[in-house]
Amino acid sequence: MSLNSGEYFVATVHRQENVDDEKRLSGIVKGLKKVRKNFGLDLVYTVHPRARKLLKKFGLEPSDVRLIEPLDYLSFLQLESNTRLVLTDSGGVQ
Repeated sequence: MSLNSGEYFVATVHRQENVDDEKRLSGIVKGLKKVRKNFGLDLVYTVHPRARKLLKKFGLEPSDVRLIEPLDYLSFLQLESNTRLVLTDSGGVQ
């Protein structure tokens, strides 16, 4: 994956109340797509396997957002340290 430092956004969405609800997840995906379009930067979404399954089930797999497998802790820190902005529902991502 080729990304330039400061020229991309990172998203993580995994909380049950967000991914289990089709309407809520659809709104989140629309929001991510809007951010990507409005800023013209890559948006990388590290997708938990359960969230990926529900994105597929609900037909919400966004083609303009890079969906990647979850990363190990150090790899995620590296991705996060070079991003312009993190969009997350995680209490552990700071």
